[in-house]
Amino acid sequence: MVCVLPTYQQHYSIPASIGAEVRILKLTIENDYLPDLDELRSMVDKNTKMITINNPNNPTGSLIPCDMLKKIAEIAKSVGAYLLSDEVYRSISEDGSYMPSVLDVYEKGISVGS
Repeated sequence: MVCVLPTYQQHYSIPASIGAEVRILKLTIENDYLPDLDELRSMVDKNTKMITINNPNNPTGSLIPCDMLKKIAEIAKSVGAYLLSDEVYRSISEDGSYMPSVLDVYEKGISVGS
C-alpha cells in the first residue's frame, strides 16, 4: 500500500503490523502538502492494493482539489487498487461549500471518518 505522511499513525502502522508493505508518500511544504502525483505514480505497481490519503489532511489542513482527487483515483484504478480517504474533517470548509469525497470520483473509493 501507499500512504501519505503526515497523517494519522494508524493509517500506516496497522497495515505494517499485519505484514503489508507500506510505502510512504511524504507531503511537503513545497507542494502545499498535497501529493506529488509523479511520485505517487512511481510508488504504485501491480502489487499495490490500496492508496491511503487524508482529506483534508490532518495536521496540515491541505485540501486535495477535485481534479487532483480524480487523478489520484486514476492512479489507483490503473492497478485496480482501493483508494481509502480519511475524510473526518471533510464537512468543515472555510466558506461552507461542498468538499468532494473519494466516493464522488471512484467506484473503489472508501470514505472513513477516522
